[in-house]
Amino acid sequence: TYLCGGSLLSQTWSLPAAHCIPYAAPQGTITVGAHNLWNSGTNYTIKSIVNHPGWNRYKRNNDVALINHKSVAFSDTVKPICLPSPDVCFNEGTACVVSGWGYTTERGPISDTLQEVAVKIIDYQTCSDSTMYSTMVFPDSQVCAGYVDGQKDSCAGDSGGPLACRLGPNDPWVLYGVVSWGWGCARARKPGVYAKASHYHDWIEETTGGFGKVSLPEKA
Repeated sequence: TYLCGGSLLSQTWSLPAAHCIPYAAPQGTITVGAHNLWNSGTNYTIKSIVNHPGWNRYKRNNDVALINHKSVAFSDTVKPICLPSPDVCFNEGTACVVSGWGYTTERGPISDTLQEVAVKIIDYQTCSDSTMYSTMVFPDSQVCAGYVDGQKDSCAGDSGGPLACRLGPNDPWVLYGVVSWGWGCARARKPGVYAKASHYHDWIEETTGGFGKVSLPEKA
């Protein structure tokens, strides 16, 4: 059993982190619409999984994958998240939201109910400082988010889940990051590092064949 998050991009495609994918032949199900980890949501069978061709398990770069699964029924509680265009970039200090069922502290346990926490975008110059992650962060394909003094962060079990940022007060939320890695959880000067979804826009479009025109159900 693997506890990892992911984001629905369409009825048949989801985006998790590549490090969530087991070495053995990928198989199983995804669960959507869950609030409680153990007794809610609907399962859909996985058809295939595509890791990014540049995924490097040791450097943790290009930590994204695509899951093709049986068609998901959208509803008021199950909807896809918008994929940002390649040129979308959020300024330092922008407040975003990361969610998941991961550890509530660095040593656990996991949460039974879906959790969310507000984190702020940290610029590359700060995140790559010698007292933080030095040269371990890739500026084009990764983004740091959290707080320099720690306290709030994603954690183990949140991997693959969404870092969602809003384009404006009246604009939609977009998938800006995918939970990838970090040293510990909520440690000072060790914020979360996320795969930058906008960087992978073209690869996602090419791999999925495009899914920009997805019809959502009308409200009654």
